[in-house]
Amino acid sequence: MTRLAHLPKLRVDGRRPGRVPLVGTWRNDGIAPCYESFCIEWTLLDAQGAVVASELTFPETPTTQWWPGEEVEVTAMLRVPAGTAEGRYVLKVAMVAPERGERIRLGLAGRDAHGRYELCQLTAVPQEPAQAAVYQTGFETDAAGWAGAAGMTAAVDAGAAHDGKQSLRVAGVQQKGWNYAPCHVPAPLTPAGKYRLTAWLLVDEMEPAVNPPYIKIGINDADGKWIENYSSERYDLRRMGTWQPMTVVADVPLHAASAHLAIEKGAYSTPIRATIRLDNVKLELIESP
Repeated sequence: MTRLAHLPKLRVDGRRPGRVPLVGTWRNDGIAPCYESFCIEWTLLDAQGAVVASELTFPETPTTQWWPGEEVEVTAMLRVPAGTAEGRYVLKVAMVAPERGERIRLGLAGRDAHGRYELCQLTAVPQEPAQAAVYQTGFETDAAGWAGAAGMTAAVDAGAAHDGKQSLRVAGVQQKGWNYAPCHVPAPLTPAGKYRLTAWLLVDEMEPAVNPPYIKIGINDADGKWIENYSSERYDLRRMGTWQPMTVVADVPLHAASAHLAIEKGAYSTPIRATIRLDNVKLELIESP
């Protein structure tokens, strides 16, 4: 390993699991690539040497393709249990042949009896618990930022609701596009945070009934450029007319800055006539670095 990037502090709030995003740069100083695909083991130990957290990472570019002299960047997320105490911790790394559990010798100093190499020390410091709910609405007063895509209307309606008196009714013909209705999340995202989106969806009408809708989180960087989507399970059209729960869990990247939500169509060019209801939408932060 030639470089390691990490946050300056490990922040703990005593309630949620913590997260240590890591970006390691590795270089093969040998004369050939590895003949096996190795994984990387990251371990956090307390002052007494007890393991607090450990994570295995399989590099996106496998070690069998690490050519001599070239540098390869490997990202990882070390998850730290809720209730981790303040204080000093040691971060160690090992390279492992996973099939036989053997730890591979590296060109680093400080190998311990378990084949791990000390990289740095991290200090866990307290932070005020972040607000869990980033965005939440039951559509009891307004559309809460949701709008219909081209050909669709989106409005609060008292005709049906999962909870309360109202829901968001999205209706029309979506001719060409990826979603039926989007919503920008006004609050900024925590980079490298873990989020959960939950909602209830009801489909009253869908013609043709070939692409079950679902909900998604879309992630953007600080310039508003789209990075990645995270999607829920699809609505079961065999039970059309029933409220069904939708859940998305997203491990957002380090350069995440903002998010948008959407009821997804799942087919860009297929014209679909649909009447869909949305209720009890909640986006919450469940793990924070």
